[in-house]
Amino acid sequence: MNRQNNFDLLRLFAALQVVYFHAMEHLHLGSHDSSLFNKIFAQFPGVPIFFVISGFLITDSYLRNRQTVGQYLRNRALRIFRALIVCTCLTTLMLGLLGFLPADWRVGAWFVGQITVLPIYNPVFLRDFGVGDPNGALWTIPVEMQFYLFIPIVFALMYGVLGEKKRSHLLALTGALLVSFGVYTWFMAADRTPLWMQVFYITIFPHLWLFLLGACAQVGWQWVQPFIQGKVVYWLVFYAAICMAKAYTPIGDLGVLLAHVGLAGCVLSAAFSLPWLAHKLLGKTDISYGVYLYHMPVMNLFVELGKTGSWLSMVAVTGLSVILAGASWAFIEKPALSLKKRKTAFAPVSALR
Repeated sequence: MNRQNNFDLLRLFAALQVVYFHAMEHLHLGSHDSSLFNKIFAQFPGVPIFFVISGFLITDSYLRNRQTVGQYLRNRALRIFRALIVCTCLTTLMLGLLGFLPADWRVGAWFVGQITVLPIYNPVFLRDFGVGDPNGALWTIPVEMQFYLFIPIVFALMYGVLGEKKRSHLLALTGALLVSFGVYTWFMAADRTPLWMQVFYITIFPHLWLFLLGACAQVGWQWVQPFIQGKVVYWLVFYAAICMAKAYTPIGDLGVLLAHVGLAGCVLSAAFSLPWLAHKLLGKTDISYGVYLYHMPVMNLFVELGKTGSWLSMVAVTGLSVILAGASWAFIEKPALSLKKRKTAFAPVSALR
């Protein structure tokens, strides 16, 4: 795979897409379909783009580096947790200064939930702050962590049962994708108000098919590359056609699946069309994770202070989020990622095959 690509730029695009539509909603700037721009921009949703990119890159990293299981999980933890913990500490400090934190055990439980696997725990004393949840965007973190665990487990099973055959791996992952999409369609049609359904939403199961779109492309890269690299215009046309068909014809769930195949094609082809663009614009700076982490605490502060209904507030929220993300990258994330070079002694991945 070409190591020069635009994934950093695409992740930043996805993060800013999330910021934009959260601002539209929480800063009361209009509806998602209030303009042609909004209708088009909404067709490139940030979270699915993140999941597709994760599927492609995490699978590539695992297969290419042949890391130990411990090293693989350590590297993933370095990418996620240090920045997340610092962001949660700053959010907690903000809430304390504004008088929203009582002196009881629920503060500790909330903090632990924010930095682990239960970010949906939102105690009553926080529901009057801002939009009612200090950092609701964190629901994707436990899902991403489960993706990280999924890769070594599924490849251990596939190597054990199917051997080294890439075609067999690709067929198995495609089958898992279709099963996961079935779970997603069931979930979307079900009553999602019970607590267990809200917990189920932050499991891997409703979202795995998006991750597998990227993973399948990675495993089958030698076959799909000619249809991806430098073909972004073709994929955009295909995606637009599917979106139009989904909007105006009764193609149902098939349209949803095809549309996300088209979206994945757009993302991956954009990564390998003009692949020098991200480096030219961003260098080696990757602030996408920081933007995603900080935008909701910043936006909640603006809502709490009554700074809504103005596009200047959106500009300010976005600008502050980018500044905090830049600091996070320079002082937290980049130093943490440099530790990936260190080795730890764990059983090799091959022992699990």
